[in-house]
Amino acid sequence: MKFGLNKEKKAELNTLNKQIQRKKLYIKKLDAKNSPKEFQELKKLEALYHQKNEEYGTLIGNSLQELGHSLHETYVAPINYGLTKISDTAAYFKMKQPEWLSNPRKRQHIANILYAIFCLVFTGIQGWQHLKHLPGLTEAIFTIIKEGIEVGKSIKDMFTSAAAVV
Repeated sequence: MKFGLNKEKKAELNTLNKQIQRKKLYIKKLDAKNSPKEFQELKKLEALYHQKNEEYGTLIGNSLQELGHSLHETYVAPINYGLTKISDTAAYFKMKQPEWLSNPRKRQHIANILYAIFCLVFTGIQGWQHLKHLPGLTEAIFTIIKEGIEVGKSIKDMFTSAAAVV
């Protein structure tokens, strides 16, 4: 059994990758953002990615990618729903809305950002909670951070000092 791609398939994959890169650059250079032309080009780019995954992706990789996207959409949906309701309420009372709230695409971006912030804070809190289980380590790291802030050390220097303690 032979693994990998033969020369023909590698050449086809390289051509497809070049088409994807050209399409990305073209979309980036478009003048009007959120225009119908941009949406058309984004659909074409999505089709190229789909074609690449269908022809050259693995079953496990494609399944995990699909699962990741569906879970992300599920987690972001309540945030996006809340932002939509805020926008609807503001429109109902004829209040001036910022562009990020009135534009559905930008609302989705804001929902993604809020979700990312939540994930980072949550994992940071969980990491800190796990550090508490190690005797003496939490106090040492807290002291290094406190003294580093007082002296004006960079984050890199504080991280290096904390890593030396561990």
